Amino acid sequence: MKRIKVKKIITIGLVGFITVFLSACNTQKTPSGDFVSDSVSDTVSLGEALTEEEYLQTLDELAKQISTITTEKGKELEKIDETDEQALKTMTKDLINSVSSYYKDLTSLNPPEEYQVVQQKIRSGAQAYLQALDVSLQLMEDPDNQELQQKGQQLSESAQILVKALKSLGITYFQ
Repeated sequence: MKRIKVKKIITIGLVGFITVFLSACNTQKTPSGDFVSDSVSDTVSLGEALTEEEYLQTLDELAKQISTITTEKGKELEKIDETDEQALKTMTKDLINSVSSYYKDLTSLNPPEEYQVVQQKIRSGAQAYLQALDVSLQLMEDPDNQELQQKGQQLSESAQILVKALKSLGITYFQ
């Protein structure tokens, strides 16, 4: 019973972690536009550099996607009975799988020259975030593993780079 509660705490903590980073995003430097509900991978490119407008718009769309998915999955997760270990694992894996592609997209943006430094920080933070998500999955299987807990904490701190870089571009978050 204690093990199941720990797993639910880890799962809800993961949702909280994602929500703190990317809930209610808005970008002040981009023109308002329609929300893109499908993947924005078509604008993500390692080829030719994006224009400033394309780059900022893509960042905004990726953040909105992650925020929307996290909010929806978080609400579903809260409804799960804490004794249903399999449902908790399944929902957590679904959440992680749903947002991972958007974090990968963040790592592969090719910004205009003036955004290269901030994109490097975004890339570094998004990679740390992806690793933190993987560690979260491992903790679901082994919640008492102190080494994984410590690694998850370190990765969480490294993922702050992403938040700081996005905030430097005017992307803000509610806490």
